[in-house]
Amino acid sequence: MLHFAERWADSLLNTSIQAGLACLVLWGVIRLFPKMPVLLRVWLWRGVALKFLLGLVAVFPIGSAATAGAATASDKLPNSLLFLLIGSVGMVIVYGLSLVASAMKLRMLLLSSKLCTDADTRSQVREIAAMLGLKKAPDIRLSSSAAVPMLVGAWKPTLVLPESLTPEDAEFHPAIAHELTHAKHRDLAWNWLAAGAEAVFFFHPCFWLLKRELYFAQELACDIRAIQTTQTTKADYSRMLISLPNTPQGYEPAMAASLASAYPALKRRITQLHRGEHSWRGAAWMVSILAVVTMMPTWSLGSKPTPTPKPSASAISARAGAPFAPAAAGPVKVKTNLTEVK
Repeated sequence: MLHFAERWADSLLNTSIQAGLACLVLWGVIRLFPKMPVLLRVWLWRGVALKFLLGLVAVFPIGSAATAGAATASDKLPNSLLFLLIGSVGMVIVYGLSLVASAMKLRMLLLSSKLCTDADTRSQVREIAAMLGLKKAPDIRLSSSAAVPMLVGAWKPTLVLPESLTPEDAEFHPAIAHELTHAKHRDLAWNWLAAGAEAVFFFHPCFWLLKRELYFAQELACDIRAIQTTQTTKADYSRMLISLPNTPQGYEPAMAASLASAYPALKRRITQLHRGEHSWRGAAWMVSILAVVTMMPTWSLGSKPTPTPKPSASAISARAGAPFAPAAAGPVKVKTNLTEVK
């Protein structure tokens, strides 16, 4: 247990420093190059989230490390490491319970909704899905509790629409295109990377930055694709975003996505939409540099050498009580200055 706790603390420290540094570097480069392609930003932020997770792989001992951990299992665990382990396990449990609560809330939303039977709505959704390259349009449900269109479910997505939204509304096509782009990009499934890292690095300020920038980049990428797909002007799309409720739905981003955003993020999305982005070809050198920075393997900053197994008390007493065994007799060579006597 002592060896595992030491490895856990060491991995937590190393990953916090290195992944946090990669996060700050990526954020700084995006600030310097605000027209970086949005999908490139999404994948780079996902790479940093993966780095947070991979940094904890070294916690699980293999080979000789497992033997050393078993040999020192009887050592007393310091209070600091004990509190660290208890706190980490406790926060993982709390975060897991919050995921369960969010899943139950979404389950209640789906149960209270009804299947969409309007042929025109279903036809329009299938047409937009085909334009985006989706092989199959998700199921459509109508809910009075949904203020904006939502995509629910990472593995088998369901499109939840407000009952008041109809194909005749001006915001129908861009809003549907936005949500279906989440399905095209598999954003909900990829968001489980950040969800898994958040269970451990909930305390890290750089991880808070990662979450904010990742989800912002995903929404912006869907905005741009929706505008391109529906041939909506940026001004009309911006007016649609402003007309929607600007209160987030409060669901776990790995389980549901919606158009709603808080006002600061909404203002930033609209500003970025009108700013535009560079082509992928012009950003090739950024991909190479940032991929190396964000995905370089985690090294150990303060790893300790594997401790030598301590002999048990029974082994020491048995060794002390063993009879003395003299060395086997044999010819002894004594070298002198004159001759060699056997």
